Amino acid sequence: MAVEPALEPARERTATLQLGVEHFLPAQRGSAGLNLFLRGIDDKIQKRTALEAGRYIECPFNVAKAIEASVVADFKWKSMRLPLALRGNASTSRLHINNPGAAFVRQESPRHSASLGTEYKVAAPKLTLGGNLGYSSRFTLEANPYTLQTQRARIQLDLYAVRKLDRALSLRLSIDNLTHSRRGNDNAEFSSGTLTRQETDRAEGMRVVNLSLEGTW
Repeated sequence: MAVEPALEPARERTATLQLGVEHFLPAQRGSAGLNLFLRGIDDKIQKRTALEAGRYIECPFNVAKAIEASVVADFKWKSMRLPLALRGNASTSRLHINNPGAAFVRQESPRHSASLGTEYKVAAPKLTLGGNLGYSSRFTLEANPYTLQTQRARIQLDLYAVRKLDRALSLRLSIDNLTHSRRGNDNAEFSSGTLTRQETDRAEGMRVVNLSLEGTW
């Protein structure tokens, strides 16, 4: 029997309260900010996973009311002595789905993420060197009313170098996922509160090297 998505996108409604503060450094050297978000969601759209013909199929559904709280901090900074710039952010969020009929009380555990990026410019060869280190935490969510899915933590490093050939043309070398960060899920299936099945899914992290010629006209 096929899984039919009980989805009505127009039904989802979100009310958001945002509180924030931002501080700017003198001489346009950067800024730092802190923001708090509170969201109330009616008929939230959530992806659910179900077994169909021996395969797991993911479909979106309008499930229930939800409350989400998140805190986001970010900064930008430029050195006055060196052609160096830093940027970064960190966030934490918690989503609670108010679904009394669900098999699990906690539909989703907290998510944490952070990133730190840098850029250094060498004037003589018109070369820009940069990179970004990103982190996302391990977290658990309700894949369907009978299955908890845990996504593993990831740390990924991306690097790039851009050589400006003239006013309109640049040569870019980028290396994505230098750390070979792997993706993976752990699924735990329950019946009447008893664990009946466990599955582990892992995907090797691929390092991608790309050389491109970029132009603007």
